[in-house]
Amino acid sequence: MDAGNDNFWHALETADSLNQAIWEESVAVQLGIAPPEQLRAPNSIGAQQAMIEGSVPCLPWVPDLLVSDWESQSAILIVGSAYAGFIREYSGGSKGMPIAAYIKAYEQRSVKLFIDSFKENVIAKWAYYGHIRRLINGLRANIGGFALFDVCRASFVCRSEAVTLRRRLPAPPVLRKDRGGDKTVRCQPAVFSAYVESSKPNEWLWKRIQGSKATRILALGSIAEHALLRCFARNLDRDHLSICSVPDHQEPMRISRRSDWKGKTEWALQYADDRYHLSHWQKDTSGWWEIQGRIGENTRLWQLLPIPHPSSRHGAHDKEWIFGRLARMRQG
Repeated sequence: MDAGNDNFWHALETADSLNQAIWEESVAVQLGIAPPEQLRAPNSIGAQQAMIEGSVPCLPWVPDLLVSDWESQSAILIVGSAYAGFIREYSGGSKGMPIAAYIKAYEQRSVKLFIDSFKENVIAKWAYYGHIRRLINGLRANIGGFALFDVCRASFVCRSEAVTLRRRLPAPPVLRKDRGGDKTVRCQPAVFSAYVESSKPNEWLWKRIQGSKATRILALGSIAEHALLRCFARNLDRDHLSICSVPDHQEPMRISRRSDWKGKTEWALQYADDRYHLSHWQKDTSGWWEIQGRIGENTRLWQLLPIPHPSSRHGAHDKEWIFGRLARMRQG
C-alpha cells in the first residue's frame, strides 16, 4: 500500500483523551509488569518498547487507530491480540518505524507525532494494514467509522540475539530480529495476561469498547476473541450479564460456566469455548457471540464475530462471509 496515493488512513484521530492516557501512563505500567533490566537477555518475552538499546530504556505503548465516526452506532471495532514488533532496528528488516522517530514522539509527548510516523513507516508499508483496508472497503455499505487496536497495546515479542552489522548501512550498529505473533503469546501466556488484564490495560480496553456506541466487534483470531469475552465478563455486572452464541444460545464454556475464570492467567492457550473454533463461525449456519449487560442504568448489546487474522492464509481472502455476517448482525 502506498500512503502517498491512498487517503484511506488520512482521517486518523489524534486528539483522543484515552490515547493520550495510554501514551502518558503506559511506561509506568510497563515498569510495573517488567522493567527493562528484566528483558535484556535474549529470549526474554515482553514489550519491545522495553527492550530499547541506548539512553531511553522504555517507550510508550501504541495508541489506538481511530477513524472519524468510530463512536457511532454504525461503526465497528476491529480488535487483534498484540502488536507485532515494528521498531525498524529491532524487527529484522528495512520496514518499520525508526527508533529515532519513536523517541522524538516520546520526548515531545506527542501522540500526533507518533501516529504520523506510524502511518508513514508501518501502515503504508506493512501488508497487514493493506488487508485491513480491503476488509473495511468491502464493508463500507454497512459501517460508519471504525477503531483498530489490539487487546495488548505493546509489541509482544521474544527478544532475539543482537547482530552486529558488518557492512556499511544507514542504520544503527546493533540490529535484532525480535519475534512476535500468537506463537510468542503462547510461550508466555501468563505474562501476556498481565499486559491485557492488569488494572490500567483493562481500564483502557473497557473504556475504548464502551466509549463507542458501536455494537459490532470483529475479533481477529481466537486469542482476541477470548480476551474480549473475558473483558466483558470482568467489567459488566454479572447479575445482569448475558454472553451467549447466536443462534444456539450457548454460554461460552470457559467464561460464564467456570467460577474460577478470573484466576486463570493461561487463558490464551485455550479457546473461549472448545465447541466453537474459528472455522465454526465461517459456516453458513453460524452466527456470533452476543453480549448484553448494564452500564449504570443503561442496558447495552454487543455482537462479537471472531474471524481469522486478515494476514493469515485463512483470512487474506474469501471475505464475503464476513460482509454478509456483519450485515445480518446490523439487522439484529
